[in-house]
Amino acid sequence: MINKLKLENGKFDKYIINKIAKFPKPIVFSILIICLISFLFKLYILPYDVPITLDAAGYFWYATDMKILHEFPTNFKYPNNGWPVFLSLFYSLSNSDYFLDYMNLQRFLSVSISIITIPLVFLICKRFVPTNYALIPTIIFAFEPRILLNSVLGITEQLFVLLISCMLLFFFQKKSYYVYASFAATAFCAIIRYEGILLFVPLTVAFFIKYRERKSIIKYLIALSIFALIIIPTAYIRTETVGQDGLVSHVSAGAGYYQHIAESGDKGIENLIKLFEKGFKNLIIYSGWILIPIFLFFVPLGIFTIIKNRNSDIVIIFLFTITLLIPLFYAYTRDIQETRYFLSLYPIFCIFSGFAIKKILDKSNLKIIISIIMIFGIILSSFIFIDYKKIDTKEEIYSYEIAKIITNIASGTNDLSYVTKYYSASILNDQEYPILKEKSVILEPKIISLNQFENMEEIMISGKEMGLTHLILDGKDKNLFLNDIFFQSKNYPHLIEYTNMPTNESHLKIRIFKVNYEKFNNIQK
Repeated sequence: MINKLKLENGKFDKYIINKIAKFPKPIVFSILIICLISFLFKLYILPYDVPITLDAAGYFWYATDMKILHEFPTNFKYPNNGWPVFLSLFYSLSNSDYFLDYMNLQRFLSVSISIITIPLVFLICKRFVPTNYALIPTIIFAFEPRILLNSVLGITEQLFVLLISCMLLFFFQKKSYYVYASFAATAFCAIIRYEGILLFVPLTVAFFIKYRERKSIIKYLIALSIFALIIIPTAYIRTETVGQDGLVSHVSAGAGYYQHIAESGDKGIENLIKLFEKGFKNLIIYSGWILIPIFLFFVPLGIFTIIKNRNSDIVIIFLFTITLLIPLFYAYTRDIQETRYFLSLYPIFCIFSGFAIKKILDKSNLKIIISIIMIFGIILSSFIFIDYKKIDTKEEIYSYEIAKIITNIASGTNDLSYVTKYYSASILNDQEYPILKEKSVILEPKIISLNQFENMEEIMISGKEMGLTHLILDGKDKNLFLNDIFFQSKNYPHLIEYTNMPTNESHLKIRIFKVNYEKFNNIQK
Protein backbone atom coordinates (compact mmCIF):
# COMPACT_ATOMS: atom_id res chain seq x y z
CA MET A 1 0.00 0.00 0.00
CA ILE A 2 1.64 3.22 -1.18
CA ASN A 3 0.34 5.36 1.66
CA LYS A 4 1.71 2.93 4.27
CA LEU A 5 5.27 2.82 3.00
CA LYS A 6 7.55 4.42 5.57
CA LEU A 7 11.21 5.22 5.39
CA GLU A 8 13.28 3.53 8.10
CA ASN A 9 15.01 5.84 10.55
CA GLY A 10 18.74 5.99 10.22
CA LYS A 11 21.65 7.94 8.92
CA PHE A 12 22.65 8.39 5.31
CA ASP A 13 25.18 5.66 4.57
CA LYS A 14 28.34 6.10 2.64
CA TYR A 15 27.00 4.87 -0.67
CA ILE A 16 23.71 5.46 -2.43
CA ILE A 17 23.14 1.74 -2.82
CA ASN A 18 23.35 1.29 0.94
CA LYS A 19 20.83 4.05 1.37
CA ILE A 20 18.34 2.37 -0.94
CA ALA A 21 19.00 -0.97 0.74
CA LYS A 22 17.79 0.48 4.05
CA PHE A 23 14.34 1.24 2.63
CA PRO A 24 11.51 -1.21 3.22
CA LYS A 25 11.52 -3.90 0.55
CA PRO A 26 8.31 -2.64 -1.16
CA ILE A 27 10.04 0.69 -1.84
CA VAL A 28 13.12 -0.94 -3.30
CA PHE A 29 10.95 -3.28 -5.34
CA SER A 30 8.85 -0.36 -6.62
CA ILE A 31 11.93 1.57 -7.76
CA LEU A 32 13.36 -1.51 -9.48
CA ILE A 33 10.07 -2.11 -11.30
CA ILE A 34 9.91 1.55 -12.38
CA CYS A 35 13.47 1.34 -13.71
CA LEU A 36 12.87 -1.97 -15.47
CA ILE A 37 9.68 -0.87 -17.25
CA SER A 38 11.25 2.43 -18.28
CA PHE A 39 14.35 0.61 -19.54
CA LEU A 40 12.35 -1.90 -21.58
CA PHE A 41 10.23 0.83 -23.13
CA LYS A 42 13.30 2.85 -24.11
CA LEU A 43 14.82 -0.23 -25.71
CA TYR A 44 11.53 -0.75 -27.57
CA ILE A 45 11.59 2.71 -29.17
CA LEU A 46 15.34 2.63 -29.86
CA PRO A 47 15.81 2.69 -33.69
CA TYR A 48 18.49 -0.02 -34.00
CA ASP A 49 18.60 -0.03 -37.81
CA VAL A 50 18.85 3.74 -38.24
CA PRO A 51 22.26 5.50 -38.02
CA ILE A 52 22.63 8.44 -35.67
CA THR A 53 22.88 11.90 -37.22
CA LEU A 54 23.51 15.58 -36.50
CA ASP A 55 24.97 16.29 -33.01
CA ALA A 56 25.02 12.61 -32.09
CA ALA A 57 27.03 11.85 -35.22
CA GLY A 58 29.55 14.51 -34.22
CA TYR A 59 30.06 12.80 -30.86
CA PHE A 60 30.32 9.44 -32.62
CA TRP A 61 33.09 10.71 -34.88
CA TYR A 62 35.00 12.31 -32.01
CA ALA A 63 34.89 9.07 -30.03
CA THR A 64 35.89 7.11 -33.15
CA ASP A 65 38.88 9.35 -33.83
CA MET A 66 39.93 9.06 -30.21
CA LYS A 67 39.65 5.25 -30.44
CA ILE A 68 41.99 5.27 -33.45
CA LEU A 69 44.45 7.97 -32.40
CA HIS A 70 44.55 7.22 -28.65
CA GLU A 71 44.66 10.97 -28.03
CA PHE A 72 42.38 14.00 -28.11
CA PRO A 73 41.49 14.88 -31.74
CA THR A 74 42.34 18.37 -32.94
CA ASN A 75 40.10 18.58 -36.01
CA PHE A 76 36.79 19.14 -34.19
CA LYS A 77 35.43 22.65 -33.76
CA TYR A 78 33.47 22.11 -30.55
CA PRO A 79 35.49 22.00 -27.33
CA ASN A 80 32.75 20.46 -25.13
CA ASN A 81 34.13 16.96 -25.46
CA GLY A 82 33.05 15.40 -22.15
CA TRP A 83 30.40 13.09 -23.64
CA PRO A 84 32.44 11.83 -26.63
CA VAL A 85 35.49 11.26 -24.40
CA PHE A 86 33.26 9.19 -22.13
CA LEU A 87 31.99 7.30 -25.20
CA SER A 88 35.52 6.61 -26.39
CA LEU A 89 36.21 4.61 -23.22
CA PHE A 90 33.50 2.15 -24.25
CA TYR A 91 34.39 2.27 -27.93
CA SER A 92 37.91 1.16 -27.05
CA LEU A 93 36.51 -1.95 -25.35
CA SER A 94 34.60 -3.05 -28.46
CA ASN A 95 36.18 -5.12 -31.24
CA SER A 96 33.31 -4.84 -33.71
CA ASP A 97 34.09 -3.65 -37.25
CA TYR A 98 30.51 -2.54 -37.96
CA PHE A 99 29.87 1.16 -37.37
CA LEU A 100 26.19 0.70 -36.45
CA ASP A 101 27.21 -1.43 -33.45
CA TYR A 102 29.06 1.59 -32.04
CA MET A 103 26.17 3.92 -32.77
CA ASN A 104 23.80 1.59 -30.93
CA LEU A 105 26.30 1.34 -28.09
CA GLN A 106 26.17 5.14 -27.90
CA ARG A 107 22.39 5.03 -27.69
CA PHE A 108 22.45 2.20 -25.17
CA LEU A 109 24.81 4.14 -22.90
CA SER A 110 22.50 7.14 -23.05
CA VAL A 111 19.52 4.94 -22.17
CA SER A 112 21.42 3.30 -19.30
CA ILE A 113 22.43 6.67 -17.87
CA SER A 114 18.81 7.81 -17.95
CA ILE A 115 17.85 4.70 -15.97
CA ILE A 116 20.58 5.28 -13.38
CA THR A 117 19.17 8.78 -12.86
CA ILE A 118 15.74 7.46 -11.83
CA PRO A 119 16.68 6.31 -8.28
CA LEU A 120 18.68 9.52 -7.83
CA VAL A 121 15.56 11.56 -8.59
CA PHE A 122 13.69 9.48 -6.01
CA LEU A 123 16.33 10.22 -3.37
CA ILE A 124 16.23 13.94 -4.21
CA CYS A 125 12.44 14.11 -4.01
CA LYS A 126 12.49 12.11 -0.76
CA ARG A 127 14.59 14.90 0.73
CA PHE A 128 11.64 17.31 0.32
CA VAL A 129 8.53 15.14 0.61
CA PRO A 130 7.73 11.85 2.43
CA THR A 131 8.86 8.62 0.77
CA ASN A 132 5.39 7.54 -0.34
CA TYR A 133 4.88 10.85 -2.14
CA ALA A 134 8.37 10.74 -3.71
CA LEU A 135 7.52 7.64 -5.74
CA ILE A 136 5.08 9.46 -8.04
CA PRO A 137 7.48 12.22 -9.22
CA THR A 138 10.00 9.43 -9.74
CA ILE A 139 7.50 7.73 -12.05
CA ILE A 140 7.02 11.07 -13.82
CA PHE A 141 10.76 11.27 -14.50
CA ALA A 142 10.95 7.62 -15.59
CA PHE A 143 8.18 8.04 -18.18
CA GLU A 144 8.43 11.70 -19.10
CA PRO A 145 8.17 11.49 -22.92
CA ARG A 146 10.92 13.98 -23.74
CA ILE A 147 13.34 12.14 -21.47
CA LEU A 148 12.33 8.87 -23.14
CA LEU A 149 12.76 10.23 -26.67
CA ASN A 150 16.00 12.05 -25.88
CA SER A 151 17.56 9.02 -24.20
CA VAL A 152 17.66 7.04 -27.48
CA LEU A 153 19.45 9.82 -29.41
CA GLY A 154 22.90 9.26 -27.93
CA ILE A 155 23.56 12.93 -27.11
CA THR A 156 24.79 14.81 -24.03
CA GLU A 157 21.59 15.60 -22.14
CA GLN A 158 21.19 12.34 -20.22
CA LEU A 159 24.67 12.49 -18.71
CA PHE A 160 24.21 16.20 -17.97
CA VAL A 161 20.92 15.50 -16.17
CA LEU A 162 22.55 12.65 -14.22
CA LEU A 163 25.31 14.94 -12.99
CA ILE A 164 22.87 17.71 -12.05
CA SER A 165 20.90 15.11 -10.09
CA CYS A 166 24.10 14.07 -8.32
CA MET A 167 24.88 17.68 -7.49
CA LEU A 168 21.43 18.23 -5.96
CA LEU A 169 21.42 14.93 -4.12
CA PHE A 170 24.85 15.43 -2.55
CA PHE A 171 24.28 19.07 -1.66
CA PHE A 172 21.08 18.43 0.30
CA GLN A 173 22.51 15.66 2.46
CA LYS A 174 22.88 16.33 6.16
CA LYS A 175 26.52 15.31 6.46
CA SER A 176 28.69 18.21 5.33
CA TYR A 177 31.33 16.15 3.54
CA TYR A 178 28.82 15.34 0.80
CA VAL A 179 29.04 18.94 -0.35
CA TYR A 180 32.50 18.19 -1.75
CA ALA A 181 30.96 15.59 -4.04
CA SER A 182 28.42 18.23 -5.07
CA PHE A 183 31.21 20.55 -6.26
CA ALA A 184 32.85 17.65 -8.09
CA ALA A 185 29.56 16.82 -9.84
CA THR A 186 29.22 20.48 -10.86
CA ALA A 187 32.71 20.42 -12.37
CA PHE A 188 31.81 17.37 -14.42
CA CYS A 189 28.58 19.13 -15.48
CA ALA A 190 30.73 21.91 -16.92
CA ILE A 191 32.85 19.36 -18.80
CA ILE A 192 29.76 17.84 -20.41
CA ARG A 193 28.04 21.13 -21.27
CA TYR A 194 29.59 24.59 -20.90
CA GLU A 195 26.52 26.02 -19.10
CA GLY A 196 27.41 23.74 -16.21
CA ILE A 197 30.10 26.26 -15.25
CA LEU A 198 27.30 28.70 -14.40
CA LEU A 199 26.11 26.35 -11.65
CA PHE A 200 29.26 27.11 -9.70
CA VAL A 201 27.85 30.53 -8.77
CA PRO A 202 24.53 29.41 -7.19
CA LEU A 203 26.34 26.45 -5.62
CA THR A 204 28.73 28.85 -3.91
CA VAL A 205 25.86 31.05 -2.71
CA ALA A 206 23.96 27.97 -1.55
CA PHE A 207 27.04 26.75 0.31
CA PHE A 208 27.22 29.89 2.44
CA ILE A 209 23.45 29.86 3.00
CA LYS A 210 23.70 26.33 4.33
CA TYR A 211 27.00 26.59 6.22
CA ARG A 212 27.39 29.74 8.30
CA GLU A 213 29.87 28.64 10.95
CA ARG A 214 33.48 29.84 11.05
CA LYS A 215 34.86 26.62 9.59
CA SER A 216 32.79 27.11 6.45
CA ILE A 217 35.59 29.09 4.76
CA ILE A 218 37.96 26.14 5.11
CA LYS A 219 35.28 23.76 3.83
CA TYR A 220 34.64 26.04 0.88
CA LEU A 221 38.33 26.26 0.00
CA ILE A 222 38.50 22.45 -0.03
CA ALA A 223 35.39 22.29 -2.24
CA LEU A 224 36.83 24.96 -4.53
CA SER A 225 40.08 23.02 -4.82
CA ILE A 226 38.20 19.87 -5.83
CA PHE A 227 36.29 21.85 -8.44
CA ALA A 228 39.49 23.43 -9.80
CA LEU A 229 41.39 20.12 -9.90
CA ILE A 230 38.75 18.76 -12.26
CA ILE A 231 38.18 21.87 -14.38
CA ILE A 232 41.70 23.22 -14.91
CA PRO A 233 43.25 20.12 -16.57
CA THR A 234 40.22 19.83 -18.83
CA ALA A 235 40.43 23.50 -19.82
CA TYR A 236 44.14 23.13 -20.52
CA ILE A 237 43.68 20.06 -22.76
CA ARG A 238 40.90 21.76 -24.71
CA THR A 239 42.93 24.91 -25.21
CA GLU A 240 45.84 22.86 -26.50
CA THR A 241 43.70 20.81 -28.91
CA VAL A 242 41.04 23.23 -30.21
CA GLY A 243 42.27 26.65 -29.06
CA GLN A 244 39.57 27.39 -26.47
CA ASP A 245 38.57 25.99 -23.11
CA GLY A 246 34.85 25.64 -23.88
CA LEU A 247 34.02 27.10 -20.47
CA VAL A 248 34.99 30.74 -19.90
CA SER A 249 35.39 31.14 -23.67
CA HIS A 250 31.75 30.21 -24.28
CA VAL A 251 30.36 32.29 -21.43
CA SER A 252 32.37 35.34 -22.54
CA ALA A 253 31.27 34.75 -26.14
CA GLY A 254 27.65 35.08 -25.03
CA ALA A 255 28.36 38.36 -23.26
CA GLY A 256 30.35 39.51 -26.29
CA TYR A 257 27.39 38.78 -28.57
CA TYR A 258 25.12 41.09 -26.57
CA GLN A 259 27.83 43.74 -26.43
CA HIS A 260 28.22 43.57 -30.21
CA ILE A 261 24.47 44.07 -30.69
CA ALA A 262 24.42 47.01 -28.27
CA GLU A 263 27.33 48.73 -30.02
CA SER A 264 26.17 48.15 -33.60
CA GLY A 265 24.90 51.47 -34.90
CA ASP A 266 22.60 54.14 -33.51
CA LYS A 267 19.85 51.63 -32.72
CA GLY A 268 22.14 49.19 -30.93
CA ILE A 269 20.48 49.52 -27.51
CA GLU A 270 17.04 49.40 -29.12
CA ASN A 271 17.97 46.22 -30.99
CA LEU A 272 19.36 44.69 -27.78
CA ILE A 273 16.09 45.42 -25.97
CA LYS A 274 14.14 43.79 -28.81
CA LEU A 275 16.48 40.83 -28.60
CA PHE A 276 15.81 40.46 -24.87
CA GLU A 277 12.07 40.79 -25.48
CA LYS A 278 12.27 37.97 -28.00
CA GLY A 279 14.30 35.88 -25.57
CA PHE A 280 11.80 36.32 -22.74
CA LYS A 281 8.87 35.69 -25.05
CA ASN A 282 10.35 32.47 -26.41
CA LEU A 283 11.40 31.38 -22.93
CA ILE A 284 7.85 31.75 -21.64
CA ILE A 285 6.34 29.98 -24.64
CA TYR A 286 8.73 27.05 -24.51
CA SER A 287 8.53 26.86 -20.71
CA GLY A 288 4.83 26.22 -21.13
CA TRP A 289 5.32 23.80 -24.00
CA ILE A 290 7.82 21.55 -22.21
CA LEU A 291 5.42 21.13 -19.26
CA ILE A 292 3.03 19.30 -21.59
CA PRO A 293 1.78 16.62 -21.08
CA ILE A 294 2.73 15.63 -17.51
CA PHE A 295 4.43 18.48 -15.65
CA LEU A 296 1.66 20.90 -16.62
CA PHE A 297 -0.59 19.39 -13.94
CA PHE A 298 2.00 19.45 -11.15
CA VAL A 299 4.76 22.06 -11.57
CA PRO A 300 2.63 25.26 -11.33
CA LEU A 301 0.83 23.95 -8.24
CA GLY A 302 4.11 22.80 -6.73
CA ILE A 303 5.74 26.20 -7.22
CA PHE A 304 2.73 27.94 -5.68
CA THR A 305 2.86 25.56 -2.70
CA ILE A 306 6.55 26.00 -1.92
CA ILE A 307 6.41 29.79 -2.29
CA LYS A 308 3.88 29.81 0.53
CA ASN A 309 6.08 27.55 2.68
CA ARG A 310 9.52 28.69 1.64
CA ASN A 311 12.72 27.94 3.56
CA SER A 312 16.44 28.09 2.80
CA ASP A 313 16.37 24.84 0.81
CA ILE A 314 13.61 26.18 -1.40
CA VAL A 315 15.54 29.41 -1.97
CA ILE A 316 18.51 27.31 -3.07
CA ILE A 317 16.33 25.30 -5.48
CA PHE A 318 15.12 28.52 -7.07
CA LEU A 319 18.72 29.74 -7.38
CA PHE A 320 19.61 26.63 -9.37
CA THR A 321 16.43 26.96 -11.46
CA ILE A 322 17.13 30.58 -12.44
CA THR A 323 20.75 29.74 -13.28
CA LEU A 324 19.73 26.87 -15.56
CA LEU A 325 17.28 29.20 -17.33
CA ILE A 326 20.05 31.66 -18.28
CA PRO A 327 21.54 29.57 -21.15
CA LEU A 328 17.99 28.86 -22.35
CA PHE A 329 17.28 32.59 -22.50
CA TYR A 330 20.51 33.10 -24.45
CA ALA A 331 19.60 30.35 -26.91
CA TYR A 332 16.14 31.79 -27.50
CA THR A 333 17.47 35.29 -28.13
CA ARG A 334 19.51 33.70 -30.94
CA ASP A 335 16.53 31.76 -32.36
CA ILE A 336 17.96 28.39 -31.30
CA GLN A 337 14.54 26.92 -30.70
CA GLU A 338 15.42 23.66 -28.94
CA THR A 339 13.32 22.21 -26.12
CA ARG A 340 15.89 19.57 -25.13
CA TYR A 341 17.90 22.16 -23.20
CA PHE A 342 15.07 22.18 -20.65
CA LEU A 343 15.86 18.59 -19.67
CA SER A 344 18.44 19.87 -17.19
CA LEU A 345 15.54 21.31 -15.18
CA TYR A 346 13.55 18.07 -15.02
CA PRO A 347 14.97 16.85 -11.67
CA ILE A 348 13.91 20.21 -10.20
CA PHE A 349 10.50 19.92 -11.87
CA CYS A 350 10.16 16.57 -10.12
CA ILE A 351 10.78 18.30 -6.78
CA PHE A 352 8.06 20.84 -7.57
CA SER A 353 5.76 17.99 -8.62
CA GLY A 354 6.42 16.21 -5.33
CA PHE A 355 5.10 19.21 -3.39
CA ALA A 356 2.02 19.36 -5.62
CA ILE A 357 1.35 15.63 -5.20
CA LYS A 358 1.72 15.92 -1.43
CA LYS A 359 -0.73 18.82 -1.32
CA ILE A 360 -3.30 16.93 -3.41
CA LEU A 361 -3.03 13.67 -1.47
CA ASP A 362 -2.97 15.33 1.96
CA LYS A 363 -6.38 16.84 1.23
CA SER A 364 -7.90 13.57 0.07
CA ASN A 365 -9.33 10.58 1.89
CA LEU A 366 -8.81 8.41 -1.18
CA LYS A 367 -5.03 8.55 -1.37
CA ILE A 368 -4.55 5.13 -2.93
CA ILE A 369 -7.21 5.61 -5.63
CA ILE A 370 -5.96 9.09 -6.53
CA SER A 371 -2.36 7.82 -6.58
CA ILE A 372 -3.34 5.01 -8.97
CA ILE A 373 -5.21 7.49 -11.20
CA MET A 374 -2.14 9.77 -11.23
CA ILE A 375 0.21 6.92 -12.15
CA PHE A 376 -2.11 5.63 -14.86
CA GLY A 377 -2.55 9.16 -16.26
CA ILE A 378 1.23 9.78 -16.24
CA ILE A 379 2.02 6.60 -18.19
CA LEU A 380 -0.93 6.91 -20.59
CA SER A 381 -0.24 10.56 -21.46
CA SER A 382 3.43 9.72 -21.97
CA PHE A 383 2.68 6.90 -24.40
CA ILE A 384 0.24 9.07 -26.35
CA PHE A 385 2.77 11.90 -26.61
CA ILE A 386 5.54 9.53 -27.69
CA ASP A 387 3.34 7.94 -30.32
CA TYR A 388 2.72 11.41 -31.72
CA LYS A 389 6.34 12.62 -31.59
CA LYS A 390 8.43 9.53 -32.28
CA ILE A 391 10.31 9.28 -35.56
CA ASP A 392 8.88 7.28 -38.43
CA THR A 393 11.44 4.47 -38.67
CA LYS A 394 10.29 3.49 -42.16
CA GLU A 395 10.88 7.03 -43.43
CA GLU A 396 14.30 7.19 -41.80
CA ILE A 397 15.37 3.83 -43.25
CA TYR A 398 14.20 4.85 -46.71
CA SER A 399 16.08 8.16 -46.43
CA TYR A 400 19.16 6.24 -45.41
CA GLU A 401 18.80 3.89 -48.40
CA ILE A 402 18.53 6.90 -50.71
CA ALA A 403 21.64 8.41 -49.11
CA LYS A 404 23.56 5.18 -49.78
CA ILE A 405 22.64 5.41 -53.46
CA ILE A 406 23.66 9.06 -53.65
CA THR A 407 27.06 8.48 -52.07
CA ASN A 408 27.79 5.83 -54.73
CA ILE A 409 26.72 7.81 -57.81
CA ALA A 410 27.09 11.52 -56.95
CA SER A 411 29.86 13.91 -55.99
CA GLY A 412 27.64 16.95 -55.36
CA THR A 413 23.91 17.36 -54.61
CA ASN A 414 21.39 19.88 -53.40
CA ASP A 415 20.42 19.77 -49.72
CA LEU A 416 17.45 17.57 -48.86
CA SER A 417 18.04 17.52 -45.11
CA TYR A 418 16.39 14.23 -44.17
CA VAL A 419 18.53 12.47 -46.81
CA THR A 420 21.79 14.42 -46.72
CA LYS A 421 22.08 13.97 -42.93
CA TYR A 422 22.82 10.29 -43.65
CA TYR A 423 25.73 10.89 -46.06
CA SER A 424 28.31 10.32 -43.35
CA ALA A 425 26.79 7.00 -42.29
CA SER A 426 26.35 5.98 -45.93
CA ILE A 427 30.08 6.36 -46.49
CA LEU A 428 30.73 4.16 -43.48
CA ASN A 429 28.50 1.50 -44.99
CA ASP A 430 31.07 0.95 -47.75
CA GLN A 431 34.24 1.50 -45.70
CA GLU A 432 36.07 -0.63 -43.21
CA TYR A 433 35.38 0.71 -39.71
CA PRO A 434 36.97 2.40 -37.82
CA ILE A 435 37.97 5.22 -40.13
CA LEU A 436 39.07 8.75 -39.27
CA LYS A 437 36.52 11.51 -39.76
CA GLU A 438 38.82 13.54 -42.04
CA LYS A 439 39.14 10.56 -44.41
CA SER A 440 35.40 9.97 -44.42
CA VAL A 441 34.57 13.61 -45.22
CA ILE A 442 36.61 13.42 -48.44
CA LEU A 443 34.37 10.59 -49.65
CA GLU A 444 31.08 12.31 -48.88
CA PRO A 445 29.14 14.09 -51.65
CA LYS A 446 29.36 17.86 -51.49
CA ILE A 447 26.12 19.51 -50.34
CA ILE A 448 25.35 22.60 -52.46
CA SER A 449 22.76 25.23 -51.58
CA LEU A 450 20.51 26.22 -54.49
CA ASN A 451 18.64 28.97 -52.65
CA GLN A 452 20.35 31.72 -54.64
CA PHE A 453 19.00 30.43 -57.97
CA GLU A 454 15.65 31.43 -59.44
CA ASN A 455 15.37 28.94 -62.29
CA MET A 456 16.95 25.81 -63.75
CA GLU A 457 18.88 27.73 -66.38
CA GLU A 458 20.85 29.58 -63.69
CA ILE A 459 21.73 26.27 -62.06
CA MET A 460 22.94 24.83 -65.36
CA ILE A 461 25.19 27.82 -65.93
CA SER A 462 26.85 27.75 -62.50
CA GLY A 463 26.21 24.21 -61.26
CA LYS A 464 29.12 22.49 -62.98
CA GLU A 465 31.68 24.81 -61.41
CA MET A 466 30.02 24.33 -58.02
CA GLY A 467 30.29 20.55 -58.38
CA LEU A 468 26.59 19.78 -58.67
CA THR A 469 26.09 16.37 -60.31
CA HIS A 470 22.69 15.23 -59.02
CA LEU A 471 19.41 16.61 -57.74
CA ILE A 472 17.40 14.97 -54.93
CA LEU A 473 13.80 16.17 -55.03
CA ASP A 474 10.63 15.48 -53.07
CA GLY A 475 8.29 18.10 -54.57
CA LYS A 476 8.25 20.12 -51.35
CA ASP A 477 11.18 22.48 -51.89
CA LYS A 478 11.00 26.20 -51.16
CA ASN A 479 12.30 26.78 -54.68
CA LEU A 480 9.19 26.30 -56.79
CA PHE A 481 11.11 25.54 -59.98
CA LEU A 482 12.65 22.49 -58.27
CA ASN A 483 9.15 21.28 -57.48
CA ASP A 484 8.26 21.78 -61.13
CA ILE A 485 11.11 19.42 -62.03
CA PHE A 486 9.71 16.83 -59.62
CA PHE A 487 6.22 16.95 -61.13
CA GLN A 488 7.03 17.87 -64.75
CA SER A 489 10.35 16.12 -65.37
CA LYS A 490 9.49 15.66 -69.09
CA ASN A 491 10.10 19.36 -69.55
CA TYR A 492 13.74 18.92 -68.51
CA PRO A 493 15.37 16.50 -70.97
CA HIS A 494 18.85 17.35 -69.68
CA LEU A 495 17.96 15.74 -66.33
CA ILE A 496 18.27 11.93 -66.33
CA GLU A 497 16.22 10.19 -63.65
CA TYR A 498 17.72 7.39 -61.56
CA THR A 499 15.28 4.49 -61.71
CA ASN A 500 16.84 1.71 -59.62
CA MET A 501 15.27 2.98 -56.41
CA PRO A 502 15.10 0.92 -53.18
CA THR A 503 11.90 -0.60 -51.84
CA ASN A 504 9.84 2.13 -50.22
CA GLU A 505 7.59 1.21 -47.30
CA SER A 506 7.23 4.83 -46.16
CA HIS A 507 5.11 7.75 -47.32
CA LEU A 508 8.13 9.57 -48.77
CA LYS A 509 8.33 10.24 -52.49
CA ILE A 510 11.83 11.03 -53.68
CA ARG A 511 13.26 11.32 -57.19
CA ILE A 512 16.95 11.46 -58.13
CA PHE A 513 18.16 13.18 -61.31
CA LYS A 514 21.61 13.27 -62.87
CA VAL A 515 22.47 16.67 -64.33
CA ASN A 516 23.68 16.33 -67.95
CA TYR A 517 25.44 19.60 -68.72
CA GLU A 518 26.48 18.55 -72.25
CA LYS A 519 22.93 17.78 -73.25
CA PHE A 520 21.78 21.11 -71.83
CA ASN A 521 24.42 22.97 -73.87
CA ASN A 522 23.39 21.10 -77.04
CA ILE A 523 19.75 21.99 -76.48
CA GLN A 524 20.66 25.62 -75.94
CA LYS A 525 22.52 25.68 -79.26
